[in-house]
Amino acid sequence: MFNPRTLTVAALCLTISAAVWLNRSQAQQPQSPQTALEPRWEQVGQIKFVIVNPITAHDGWLFTWTGSGLWRSPDEGVTWDQLTEGLPSSRGVTGIASYGRWLFASINQSVYASDSNGEFWQEVEGGSFASVPPNLSATVMSSGKLIVGAARGSIYHVTVTNTGEITWKLLFRRLGETAINKLTMSRGRLLAATNQGVWISRDDGETWREPTTPVVYWLPGKVTIEEGQQVTSLSAMNNRLFAATWGGGIFCSDDGGENWEQTNTGLEWEETDDPLYVKTLQPTARWMLAGTRVGVFMTPNNGESWRESNEGFARRPVDGMFILNRKQYLTNLGMGAFVSGDNGLSWDAKPFSEDVARTSVGRVAGFTDSGGKLWALSGGTDSAQGIGFAYSNDEGKSWVQRPQLNNNIRAQVATGGASWRATPSGVLRSTDDWETSVAVNQGLSPATSRPPASVNALVTQSARLIAGTEDQGVYTSVSNTNRWTRSANRGLEQGSVRALAFKDEMLLAGTKQGGIYASENSGNDWQPLNENLSGHPVSDVIAGTYDVWAATKGGGVFCSQDNGKTWKTMNNGLENLQVNDLALHEHRLVAATNDGVFVSPDGGESWAAQNNGLKTKEVTAVFTMGNKLFAGTVDGQILYFNPTPEPEVTPTPRPSITPLPRFTPTPSPTASPTATPEPTPEVRAFYFVTGRVIDQRSLGMANVTVTATDGEGNVVATDFTDRSGYYSLRLATGGTYRIAPPSVGPRVNFTTYYANPGYLVIADLRQERTANFAYSLTAPWTPPE
Repeated sequence: MFNPRTLTVAALCLTISAAVWLNRSQAQQPQSPQTALEPRWEQVGQIKFVIVNPITAHDGWLFTWTGSGLWRSPDEGVTWDQLTEGLPSSRGVTGIASYGRWLFASINQSVYASDSNGEFWQEVEGGSFASVPPNLSATVMSSGKLIVGAARGSIYHVTVTNTGEITWKLLFRRLGETAINKLTMSRGRLLAATNQGVWISRDDGETWREPTTPVVYWLPGKVTIEEGQQVTSLSAMNNRLFAATWGGGIFCSDDGGENWEQTNTGLEWEETDDPLYVKTLQPTARWMLAGTRVGVFMTPNNGESWRESNEGFARRPVDGMFILNRKQYLTNLGMGAFVSGDNGLSWDAKPFSEDVARTSVGRVAGFTDSGGKLWALSGGTDSAQGIGFAYSNDEGKSWVQRPQLNNNIRAQVATGGASWRATPSGVLRSTDDWETSVAVNQGLSPATSRPPASVNALVTQSARLIAGTEDQGVYTSVSNTNRWTRSANRGLEQGSVRALAFKDEMLLAGTKQGGIYASENSGNDWQPLNENLSGHPVSDVIAGTYDVWAATKGGGVFCSQDNGKTWKTMNNGLENLQVNDLALHEHRLVAATNDGVFVSPDGGESWAAQNNGLKTKEVTAVFTMGNKLFAGTVDGQILYFNPTPEPEVTPTPRPSITPLPRFTPTPSPTASPTATPEPTPEVRAFYFVTGRVIDQRSLGMANVTVTATDGEGNVVATDFTDRSGYYSLRLATGGTYRIAPPSVGPRVNFTTYYANPGYLVIADLRQERTANFAYSLTAPWTPPE
C-alpha cells in the first residue's frame, strides 16, 4: 500500500544526500591562493558617548524620543521612523506610556494620545498637566483604569470609553510634595515608590498610609549617618514584592507590602557601596534583575541573595530596563542599549541608528599604561571635547568604555600606589583604577580664593609629581602628601606649559607660545632652549637615549642632539606640519599629524606616511606598548597598527550542480532475511516555531492558547501568547502541522510563523492553510506502514 509519508521521508533523504554530495565536492575543490595584506591600521575601540532616552515597548513596537520628537521602531530598534501626525512642531517630550491599545506621550506640558501605534495623535483636553506634569514611567492598571504618578505627590486616574473619550482625573497632593517614582499593584492594593519610602493605598490613591514596617535604611559612606527612604522602583515576582532603593539596596515583602526587610546578600561589597544604589528592577521568565550603579545583578532564589550578571556589559550604571519579544533590554547613559536573550545572564551591545542614539565622540588626548591596563584618554587643550576614557585589559585587543560628558582628561600618570590625572579643574587621584576618584588640589592655586589651576601635563620622578599648568607655570608634589607647591618658575617667561619630559635629570617644558625650557631643580629655575625653534606652539616633547624631539603645531618636528641647546628642523617628507604627538616605536620615530601618521626610520631625517586603513586622517595621539603601536583620532577612534594582518581567502566559485531527478516511488522487492543490525541511537533535533496572534487592528492578543496539531488531529505542542501576542511552540518531529488558536474567532486575522531552519510561512487562518516544516534527523528513520 502506498504511504505518502514514505514519499516525504524518501524525498528528504534525497535532499540530504544531495547536500552531502555538494559538501564533498566542494571539499575536493582546490582552495584559491591567499591574498597577502599590507600592514594597516585597525580600529579596536572608540571613545564615544551615546545618549538613548527611555524606551517603551508597546504591542511589539519600540517608542522613544529625542529633542526633535517621537520615534517608532517596528524591528526591535534596527530602523526608526519619526512620528509627526497630530503632534506639535515644538516637541519637548518627557515621557511615553503604554495602556492597552493606547499610547500616551507627555509633550510641551500637554499629553497626547494615540490608538494607532503612534501613527496618529490627538491632544488630551482638560488636564492640569502644566502645573502637575505626569510621570509616564510610573503607571499601573487597576479596575479598568490607568493610574499615573505625577509631580507634587499627585496621581492621575485615566479612563478611556468605548467611543475613545479620554479622561484624566487629578488627585492632587495625596502624598504631600514627594516625587512618585513607580507604582505597582499587590493583593488589591496600590503601592507607590517615592523619595520618602513606600506608601500603600486601598482606594486607588485617594488615601495613603505607610506600611507597618517601612523601607528605611542608613545611607553608607556618610560622615554623619543619615536616614534614607528613596525608593526608585517596585516590582513583583513569585508572590514577593521587591523595592529598589538609592543607597540601601533591595527590600522584599511577602505580605503585599505591609512589612519590608533588606535582602542585600551579594550587594554589600567591601570596596564600594555602589551595588546598593539600585535604579530599576525587571522580572524575567526565571528571576528578578536589578540595575545598579555598577551594572546588573540577578537573584537565583527570589531575592535571598544576589550575584553579578555583567557579562558583555561591564560595571556601568544601568539607567533603564524593559522586555520585548522575550528579550531583556537595558540602557546606559553613555553606552546606549544592550540586549540579552538568556534572561540577563549575558549582554550584547544593541546599536541603534543615529536618529535616536545621539552620539558624541571625544578627541583622544593620549595613552598610558599602568596597573596592567592600557588607557586611552579623551580631551585636550584649546576647548577640545572630552567624554571620559577607555581601558584595555588585554594589551589593546578589546576596550571597555567609561564615557562621561564634559570629562576632559589631558594626561595620566601612576606613582606611589595611585593614579593621577590632569584636568581643566586640577588634578584627580584614584587608587581603584578610576572606579572612584578624589580631587587633590590643595596648594594648586596662587591664592586660596582662586579656583585650582588648569593642568595640561603630568610627569613623575621617583615619588614626585610635576604638573604643567595653563597659565601658572609648574607645580610639584610629593605623591603621598596630596599637597602641591608652586615652583619658583624663575626664567619661565611663558606660563602656559603644554608638555613635560625628563632627559636624564633635566626637566623639559614645552609651552603654548613656542618655547622650550629646561630646569635642573624641579622647576625653580629655567633656561630657555629656543635656538632655531620656529615659535609655534609645542604639543609634545620626548627624549631618546641621545636625542630630544619636539612636536609643534605648524612648525613640524624639531630635533636636538645636545640636550636642547640647539634645534634642527626635521620635516623632510612630513606632509603636514600640524604635529600633535610623538612616539618611539622599535627605533622608529612616529608622528601623529592632522593628515595621518608618519614614520621616520632615521630619527626624523626622512618621513613616510603610514595611513593604510585610516578612516580619519586627523590623528591626535600615538603610543607604544612593548612592540605594539597605537593611535587615537579626533573622533575618538582607538587604532592598532597590525604589521601582519591575517590573509584573506578568495572564495572558490561553486561547481555547477545537475538537479537530482524527481523521486518516483517503486514497490519494494521482497527482501531476503538478514541479520538484524544493532540499533542506532536516534537523536532528533528540536525546533521552535514562534509567531504572533493579532486582531484586525494589528494589535497583539494576550493569553490566547495556541496549539500545533499533527495530521491525525493530535495536539503535539501548546503555548499561551504573552502580553504582545507572541508564542513559541517546540516540535520534535518533521511533518505537516496546523498551528492556530483552538477556536478562531472573528477578531483573529492571521499569524506569522518563524521556523529556526530559516523558513518564513504566513498562514491565513481564515483559509485553513497549514504550515509545513521539514526536519532532518541524525539517524535513519523509517515511518510505520
